[in-house]
Amino acid sequence: MRTVLVTGGIGSGKSLVCRLLSAHGIPVYDADSRTKALYEASVGPDGRLLEGSLLSRLEGAFGRRFVQEGPEPVSRVDYAALSAAAFASAASLNLLESVVHPAVLEDFTAWKEAASSAEVPPPFVVLESAIALEKPLFDGSYDDVVLVYASEDTRLARVRQRNPGLPDDDIRRRLAFQRFDFSRADYLLINDATPDALRAQVDALFAHLCA
Repeated sequence: MRTVLVTGGIGSGKSLVCRLLSAHGIPVYDADSRTKALYEASVGPDGRLLEGSLLSRLEGAFGRRFVQEGPEPVSRVDYAALSAAAFASAASLNLLESVVHPAVLEDFTAWKEAASSAEVPPPFVVLESAIALEKPLFDGSYDDVVLVYASEDTRLARVRQRNPGLPDDDIRRRLAFQRFDFSRADYLLINDATPDALRAQVDALFAHLCA
C-alpha cells in the first residue's frame, strides 16, 4: 500500500491538507490523535495505570507521575505535566520520543495493514506527522513526502488563535523544535494564503497521486 507522509510544523495547515484528502476518500492516520488514544488506553476504568502501557513506560522513564488524581476527571492523563516534562529540554524530548515513537510506529503498521485489506483498497493512505520525516525510525514507512509550509509569523498567529491562553514564548519554543529538510520533500504545498488556495493545491496533488 502506497503511503504518503504529510508533514509540516505546528500551525502550517497539515491537518487541513489531510482533511481535504480524506474528503477524497483517502484514509488518514493522524499520529497526534492516535498517540493520544494510546495515552488514554493506558489508564483502566478504575483509574489505575495499566502495566506495560505507554504511559506506564513513560512514568518509568521520567520517574514521575502523569496520571491525574481526583474523582472521575474527563481524562486521567495529565497532559500538562507530560508536555512540561517533554519540552523541558532537548534531552527530555529525546527521552519521550524513544518511548513513544516505537509504539506509534507499531500502531501505524497495524492500521495500514487493515486499510490495505479493505474490499476496495484506496489508491494510497496518508500518515500525518510533524516529526516522521526527521526520525530515522520512520524511514521506510512512507513512499512520498508532502511538506506543508507556512511562514513562522503565520504559524504563530494560527497557534495563538487556536490557543489564546498559550504564551508566545511557549509557542516559539515549540516552533524552534521543528525543523524540516526541504530537500526530502517530493511535494511542497504553500499555505500562507486562503483555504481555497490550499484546496486547489491539494486537489492537484490528489489527481497527480492517483494518475
